[in-house]
Amino acid sequence: RRFAFDMRMRLMMEHTGLPRKDLLDPSSLTTFEQIKGRSQSNTLIYREIFRCYPDDMVQSLSQVKQFEAAKSLELYDEKKALIRGHIVDYPLDFLKNESLDIKLTDGLPFWLPNKSFV
Repeated sequence: RRFAFDMRMRLMMEHTGLPRKDLLDPSSLTTFEQIKGRSQSNTLIYREIFRCYPDDMVQSLSQVKQFEAAKSLELYDEKKALIRGHIVDYPLDFLKNESLDIKLTDGLPFWLPNKSFV
């Protein structure tokens, strides 16, 4: 029983970047708000620097190049100290304005180049 608790705590601390004392009650509203705040903060930093997708700001294929062009890799050294843990928001609105149906009669469509995924 102690093994599972210790493993959960280590994983939560690694992924959220929060201290152990803040993660003791994972079902508390305070813990949820801290985790959500951290994921939102990390998402904004990664978005500003790397512009990697999937990202909620890219809702159609026509926005991909414009979104990618705005990356600022030179900010990495300045902003890396602000990144805590690995947690980021899950993009629920990525390509939401596109029809992503695959039609087998048309062959496999080309949606995004492989080099796009960081």
